Amino acid sequence: ERLKDDEHVVRDAVEQNGSALEYASARWKDDKDVVRAAVEQDGSALQYASARWKDDKDVVRAAVEHYGWVLIYASERLRDNKEMAQVAMKTCRGILQVVSNRLRDDKDFVQTAIKENGYSLQYASARLRYDKEVALVAVRRVGTALKYASERLKDDEDVVEAAVRSVGTALEYASERLKDDEDVVRAAVKQNGLALEYVSNRLRDDKDVVQAAIKKAGLSLRYASKRLRDDKEMVVLALKRSGGILGVVSNRLRDDKDIV
Repeated sequence: ERLKDDEHVVRDAVEQNGSALEYASARWKDDKDVVRAAVEQDGSALQYASARWKDDKDVVRAAVEHYGWVLIYASERLRDNKEMAQVAMKTCRGILQVVSNRLRDDKDFVQTAIKENGYSLQYASARLRYDKEVALVAVRRVGTALKYASERLKDDEDVVEAAVRSVGTALEYASERLKDDEDVVRAAVKQNGLALEYVSNRLRDDKDVVQAAIKKAGLSLRYASKRLRDDKEMVVLALKRSGGILGVVSNRLRDDKDIV
């Protein structure tokens, strides 16, 4: 206990390993110079600082400049400070996880965050997850962010088409209506043939749709209708792109010398 309260021991320790602040006495956890040295060495040391310094702009800025995610250890006031959050964002792609609810509902801030990480849409406020403009920013960054959009936007042609043009398999998160929409489905399978897995039964039996999917990924034949898995033209096309699909073709075609 004596060493934990020894100034020279504590200073040397935190300069070598900022997280050593955890073991310092309460007196040094409340000393600005010691805390500042600790967070400059390891931003996560902020969690061991006294409440006073978790609410100090200089100390918190020093911590988040290199480790943005440690903003989560700052006071509620500073997690609600837009300027501080913008500093943290530079080194934290998931900044929306650690900021205040007010900033999660700040459209400009949220759009900036999801331009860096589309998946951050999941941490935006409910209001902004219903915002088409915000959703478009997210799905254009990464199509599968569609998962975190509102149900209404999962049924919006513009949002879903933007998503599947980015990542074809984002079709998984679209509404049932749009999984049966020819334009949306074509865009999806042209980006990734394996998106055929999420297509409606009707379009899995559409020769043009299935052909487009197979041209991107021969293995997508496994998701085609039973009728098209018995279509010689489709099977030959798939085999040219993948030799591992014989297990899904019809018994009739497995006995076809041209196929085998």
